[in-house]
Amino acid sequence: MTGRSGPQARGFSGQAIGLDEINMEPGTRFELHEHEGDHILYVLEGQGGIFVEGVLHQLSVGDSVFVPAETPHGVSTVEGATGPFRFLAFGVPHHPLDDDDRMHLIDLQEA
Repeated sequence: MTGRSGPQARGFSGQAIGLDEINMEPGTRFELHEHEGDHILYVLEGQGGIFVEGVLHQLSVGDSVFVPAETPHGVSTVEGATGPFRFLAFGVPHHPLDDDDRMHLIDLQEA
């Protein structure tokens, strides 16, 4: 998985706002995790899925999904995909791609 940071700033409320491009190669996934803030994913290329609130949502080009703050979710490519799954991730508050606090993995044994 690779990514590219987009615009980042402090909004009127003082919260960090930002947008990043995420590229997932076939066969990759973001394990179940959560974020401090709300975010929206918008698909640019390929197909993938997001598991949120117990439901797997299939995503393809032009689809978007809202993920509420601190809601466990996971993102994966589609089985058998031959190309990348590329999407924009917009978040408030935003954490840069290289920030250790960007996401927190969920330990299923503790859940």
